[in-house]
Amino acid sequence: MNILINAAHAINEVEREVHRVRITTRADSEYVAISISDTGPGIASEALSHIFDPFFTTKRSGLGTGLGLSISRSIMRDLGGDLIVESVHGSGATFIALLPLPDHATMRKAYLQNRGAAVRRPLSKRYTVLVVDDDERILKAYARMLASSCDVIMASDGQEAIDLLSSGSTPDAVVSELSLPEVDGRALLEWLRRERPGLAARTLFITSEASRERFRTFFEDNPDRTLTKPVSANELWSTLANLLNQRATSSRPPPRG
Repeated sequence: MNILINAAHAINEVEREVHRVRITTRADSEYVAISISDTGPGIASEALSHIFDPFFTTKRSGLGTGLGLSISRSIMRDLGGDLIVESVHGSGATFIALLPLPDHATMRKAYLQNRGAAVRRPLSKRYTVLVVDDDERILKAYARMLASSCDVIMASDGQEAIDLLSSGSTPDAVVSELSLPEVDGRALLEWLRRERPGLAARTLFITSEASRERFRTFFEDNPDRTLTKPVSANELWSTLANLLNQRATSSRPPPRG
């Protein structure tokens, strides 16, 4: 998605009679190669060696943070592949994602494990969850993941979440991005601990790999309530269920002696 968005931005940077974003795939005995090419301005030779560096960007101000390609290449390398670039300045760019082919036995095992598998929904009742993120697409993705068993309230930053809670919203749990403009996840948690201590204990935080170092101490202090993007539906459900089940356990009356 990051590379496709970059391609869409690139073709707006130069006027041509026809623009194209082309996706092609090919494979050999070891790798599948997915190529995404655009007809944008291309990448200058002096920028090519830095294109995957964190916070390096060739986009105009306000269009990018310089993290997308760095994260994308890290994901590909974690999968045993790579992300490479080919470009001639003035003639567009091609990014090639290389994915290793697993052996037949591994593919067969994965197919059998996942065939007919459904996302776990380990919640015993319907809850209300406040989801906080400054990216509307991520908000909608979390809402889709949770909607079958939860009522979802959405906020675009920490201050909006505080305003919703102050105005009378009473969610059972909070799922929040850590890295937020103005009022970030840490500040939101501090407010919750002062004003809604019970809800603070049922707050789950998610952030990108690139932000982990910034929040390293927070991750170390809160290992059971922090996840790193990208987050799978099962991972989100499992972690959230643990927080909500703790609430259910703590709210039960003590046994009679």
